[in-house]
Amino acid sequence: MSTQPTLPISPDSQVQAARESLLKQSAFRGFQYASIASAPAYIILTLVRRRPLTVNSTLAATWMGGLTGAAAGYGMGHWNYKDLQDVKVTEAWAMLAYNRQQVRLNDYSTVGAVVGALLTPAVFYKRVRLPHGVLGGAALGAGAGAITHYWQGAQEYRSISNLPKDHSPPIAKPAVAVPATSVSGERTS
Repeated sequence: MSTQPTLPISPDSQVQAARESLLKQSAFRGFQYASIASAPAYIILTLVRRRPLTVNSTLAATWMGGLTGAAAGYGMGHWNYKDLQDVKVTEAWAMLAYNRQQVRLNDYSTVGAVVGALLTPAVFYKRVRLPHGVLGGAALGAGAGAITHYWQGAQEYRSISNLPKDHSPPIAKPAVAVPATSVSGERTS
């Protein structure tokens, strides 16, 4: 008599995990959008007010803007998913988990955040404080990764729109004649 170990995961905890995953994704999306917008918005606002613009203050505003965007994204996600039935929550999670574009956007933003967090303090070593350099660099990198994803998506769309109407790539005819074979494997002449 062999007993299979069962996972101690109840359906309620599966739904709760799916709901938390959706909320994390909403927060990350808010962080991505705010990271794209916060640095240019701060630079424009500073120049309009005619105040001195420093790298340190720009990076500080960028990571604070990203943090604010993450909080706003989490709040929007909570508002959107609070009244959903359990089945709809798991369906939304499955749609999100298997969305290739969303996974690629998250990957690009994560890689950009890591690279930005490492490179920004190294490049601006004497000009920025370390917390602002690391966090602001991560926010700038996440925004740059998201922009890269959107740019590549636009390029792919543009290359697909040049295909023939049936959206299939043109098939080149082989240069060498291929002998026809029957189903039984015998050559027919």
